[in-house]
Amino acid sequence: MAVNIGFLHGEPQILEVRGGLVFINDTPQPIKYVTEEQVESFRQVLDALPPEDAPGAGALRAAKRIEFILELLKHTFGDECSDYLEHLIGHLHHEVTAYLAEDE
Repeated sequence: MAVNIGFLHGEPQILEVRGGLVFINDTPQPIKYVTEEQVESFRQVLDALPPEDAPGAGALRAAKRIEFILELLKHTFGDECSDYLEHLIGHLHHEVTAYLAEDE
C-alpha cells in the first residue's frame, strides 16, 4: 500500500509499507510501527477530500499530510529521516500559510 505524503521540488514523495518495512521513494526508512492499514486509512482520507481544483483543497490536503507526518515522526529513528520529514512538513506548511495569506 502506497500513498503520496507530499511534494518536494515538484516530485511526489511516496510512502509505502512492504513486509512491515517503511519505504519512501523506494528507499527503506527507519520508521517503526506503521502498518499497511494506517497507510490505506490515510489514503482514504485524502481520497475523501474535495477535488484538487476546489478552493482551499490544496491547503487542506497539505494540512492532512502534515498531521500524518507528525504521527510518523513519533516512530522515526535517526536524524536523517527525521530531518527529511521535518523538511517536508516545512514545504507543506508553506502551502497552508500561502493559502491563508499569512505567507510573507
